[in-house]
Amino acid sequence: MNSSVMFNVGASAEPQSAPVTDWPVRLMLIGIMIAILAVIFYVMRARWRRLTRESEQTLPPINEVPTESVLIAEPIPGVFLGTSPSGDWMRRVMAQGLGVRSRASVQWDDSGIFVERTGEPNLFIGTPDIVCCEFGRGVAGTVRAKGSVLVVTWKLGEAILDSGFRADTAIGHQVLKDQCARLVKGTTENT
Repeated sequence: MNSSVMFNVGASAEPQSAPVTDWPVRLMLIGIMIAILAVIFYVMRARWRRLTRESEQTLPPINEVPTESVLIAEPIPGVFLGTSPSGDWMRRVMAQGLGVRSRASVQWDDSGIFVERTGEPNLFIGTPDIVCCEFGRGVAGTVRAKGSVLVVTWKLGEAILDSGFRADTAIGHQVLKDQCARLVKGTTENT
C-alpha cells in the first residue's frame, strides 16, 4: 500500500522546465566585464611605460663589460630577480630592463660582476660601484625564503640600487657570496 501511495504522489507532480536564460542580458554583462578588464590592462601597461620612461631619464646607461676583462669564474646559473632602489625593495627600476626577472648566469673577475641575462640586456657591475653584497629575503617586489637571495647593492651614476640573484644551487650561492665579499674587500682596500 505504501508503494502505490508513493507512486501516485510522484505521478501527480507536474513536470517543470528549467527557466530560460535571457541571452541578450548575459551577453551584455560578459561584454561589460571584457571592457573593464581591457581598461585595467591598458592602465597597467600605460603605467609600466611611464615608469620606464621616468627611470630611463634619471639613470645613466648600464656599464659595458671592459674589453680587457677576463672572466675567471665558471658561470653560475640562476634567476636574476630584478633591481630596485636601495632600501625600497617593493619598487622596481624599469629602465634598461633592470626590473625584469629573467634566467641568468653570473661570472666575475677583478673588474666586477657580469650577469648574462636571457631575453634582457646583460648587466655589468664594476668593482668600484659595488657597495655591499648580502643575503636577503627579496628584491624588486620578489620575496623568497630568508637568506636565499643574493642582493648586490651598487651605484649607477648617482643612484644606489639593489639587484637580486638567486643561484640554482646552494653551492653556487655561497661561491657568489664569497666572490662578492672579495670584490667589496678589494674595493675598500684600494680606496
